[in-house]
Amino acid sequence: MKVIAVVLVQDKYFDSMGGRKCFNSFKYFHSEIKIIRFGSEKILDLIWKYPGFMWGSMASIVMKEVKDKYKTDCVILLDADSLVLGRMDEVFSFDYDVAASRNDPEEHTENESINRAYDNKKLPNYLFVNAGFIVCKSQVFIEKWVEFQKYEVQSYQRNPYLFYQEQEFPMREQDTFNLFFHSGKFKSKILDSLGSNLIYGSSSNKDCSIKDTSDRKSHVKNWKDIEYKNGQFFLDNKIVKRLHYGGGFCKRKMGYELFSDDIANKIKEITKCYF
Repeated sequence: MKVIAVVLVQDKYFDSMGGRKCFNSFKYFHSEIKIIRFGSEKILDLIWKYPGFMWGSMASIVMKEVKDKYKTDCVILLDADSLVLGRMDEVFSFDYDVAASRNDPEEHTENESINRAYDNKKLPNYLFVNAGFIVCKSQVFIEKWVEFQKYEVQSYQRNPYLFYQEQEFPMREQDTFNLFFHSGKFKSKILDSLGSNLIYGSSSNKDCSIKDTSDRKSHVKNWKDIEYKNGQFFLDNKIVKRLHYGGGFCKRKMGYELFSDDIANKIKEITKCYF
């Protein structure tokens, strides 16, 4: 199976958002998989090719471009503020069209319906997935998602104020992604489903939803508790495959101050990033 991974991040944020650590950590654990970066120039090309698409609605078109250009069987999209901390072999052994990781930790029980699009309001927190890590094998899924994203983009263009006031798609591409992920038309897989012993992203984060950005460090403060044993990273007795800072833009993400000294040093070995 031919697999391509892609990281989407503007050049000026490649280091501050953790993009270099994400890129290098993926290569460390999966040197057999080609990983590419959509930087500022490619992002600008996409904006011209897909009028109206912008940050917050580009994941679908990036995955389409990669699948079309490389004729790949599987595309992996990684948010730049991700850190890969283990091989993801089980990702390729599951039978699915599209896979992703949970958005919220078990501890987050608040009603998030106000932050979600119409059909997504019915989803319990443990089923709402994050668009920061998507593994897709289905060309049809990507094409349908792109077409629906065009509607979301046009809705915003018609009246940006009304778009946000009515909260039609408050989380933009994450909302449209969830609509298709849970539509029943595709075989979908949550990689770190409730009760799993794996961590694939923001399900590891504590104290607040990844959508609560009032304190951007509160939801990752438990990363200090990560341990390294027998060649694997653990948090709360779960195997950490990927961490996700999440929560939108801030000046610096994935700093080593978020981890204990031992874990920070191990991550430096993996990423070859020392700042």
